[in-house]
Amino acid sequence: MYFCSMKLPLKTITILVCTALAAIFLFQLYCLHNLYETRKQEMEESIAEALRISDYNEMVLRIAKLSQKTQTHGEVSYATGYKMDVNNQMVYAGSVTTVRQKGYDAIIMKDEELTDTITIRRDSVAGKRHMRVDVHSYDTEETEKNKALVSGGNGLFSAVVDDQKSVRDLTQMMQQGIHNGIDLLSEPDVAVFDSLLTLRLQEHHIDTSHRLEQFHFHVNAVDETDTLGIDTLNMITTPHYQPTEKAVHYDYHYTSSQHDLYRLWMEPVRVSVLKSLKGIIATSLLTLIVLAFTFWYLIHTLLKQKTLDEMKSDFTHNITHELKTPIAVAYAANDALLHFHQGEDAATREKYLRVSQEQLQRLGDMVEQILSVSAERQKNFVLKLEVLNVKEVVAAAVETQKMKNGKPLHIATAIQPDDLTLTADRTLLLQMLGNLLDNAVKYSAAEADINVCGGITRDGTTFISVSDRGIGITSEQQRHIFEKFYRVPNGNLHNVKGHGLGLYYVATMMRLHRGSVSVDSKPGEGSTFILHFPKPNAHTLNLLAWLMGGMLISFL
Repeated sequence: MYFCSMKLPLKTITILVCTALAAIFLFQLYCLHNLYETRKQEMEESIAEALRISDYNEMVLRIAKLSQKTQTHGEVSYATGYKMDVNNQMVYAGSVTTVRQKGYDAIIMKDEELTDTITIRRDSVAGKRHMRVDVHSYDTEETEKNKALVSGGNGLFSAVVDDQKSVRDLTQMMQQGIHNGIDLLSEPDVAVFDSLLTLRLQEHHIDTSHRLEQFHFHVNAVDETDTLGIDTLNMITTPHYQPTEKAVHYDYHYTSSQHDLYRLWMEPVRVSVLKSLKGIIATSLLTLIVLAFTFWYLIHTLLKQKTLDEMKSDFTHNITHELKTPIAVAYAANDALLHFHQGEDAATREKYLRVSQEQLQRLGDMVEQILSVSAERQKNFVLKLEVLNVKEVVAAAVETQKMKNGKPLHIATAIQPDDLTLTADRTLLLQMLGNLLDNAVKYSAAEADINVCGGITRDGTTFISVSDRGIGITSEQQRHIFEKFYRVPNGNLHNVKGHGLGLYYVATMMRLHRGSVSVDSKPGEGSTFILHFPKPNAHTLNLLAWLMGGMLISFL
């Protein structure tokens, strides 16, 4: 990852990642859209098939009832024929539906040109038999005209597809033919049909709220003009359901004459489709969220890496100057003593030696910080804990600070109570206080005014605070001051020396002590850094847990 970030600019990587994420998102949408359309088509076909199957089952139930009634016992037969056309293709030639029962016979014959219905009724009155024959014949083409009349977009009935030479169409045609005969014996039971239809829709996970209508239409000849007559035979509606403006209807012609129709009103199936796809949609959204988070984390890591790289470069530049200064000063002082006979005068010799000692001490402090930060990452780093008197430790840190600074400064201390103690590593605590005092001096005006306080909070924790009246820190900068290599920007001014490890070192050592460090600062008013140490009893438990965790890590 680091190698890639160096090869390509971060802006280019961000654009590529965003483009990839957008492409994946669009592809997911495309797949979901296609799946939605497929499921929608399947559900609409399931509704049409549910109408046909429910009609068939309702007809079977009527036949079963008729077979139990001796007075209406009879038979229904259906026959269909085919012939070869001029192209040697098998085409539909016609059909015959025959109904026979006691005192009643009916024959319905249909071909490509004519539809004939012959009804023969027989009865006996006063010992004499009577027979009435009703014959009705009409052009099949007229039926097709009727179908065309009602198939317009604004008509009552939707378009009916002409007979096809498929198994499904053949089955439908036979079912309609049987309907013609059964309906002469017994009218369709719309309530039963509706119940069967509801169950069938539920099997396909389709919303069952609907309105079912049964129509019969006929053509009336008035003044040599054909008009369409419509009779509404039945209407059944699911309780509390009222079709909206968006509702759609599905038509099912259940007789071969196309004069009888079931119409099913329902809301669009998109809600049912979305319910059936909710698992896939949820999985797709989860995938996109994971991808988006992954890409965000990648960009975040690259940005952090870039920032860290810049901070490392600044650290290298700053530490080079910081290390060169004490080395150069100490070298100059020793050179003066060795080559310019400055060591002959006792006062001058002591002055130069003190300068060398101070610079070497400064160099040692910087090296110690760097080594401590590096050692903290090692598994064998162990705190040397002991019970310390806070007042004595603070006094030692203040004295050291006064000795190594040439800037005028005033440091006031207030430790309450005088015998306040805490458990910590003395060397690390002195180093942390030294870093805070160094910053307070460096970021103060010509004369540093510093207050060091210590005490116990209301919740029983011990604190040590270092306050100054320096330049202060903005709220945005406060979020980063404890990060490694971070330094508060000063524009192009380099009068304040540093390498960005002081506050990071303080925060790291306080975590090792199971404590924390906080800052309260306002630009132009100064800053207050507070070291928070846990309660004595809590510290013992935390220390034991930390030691056990360290032993486990070392063992692993």
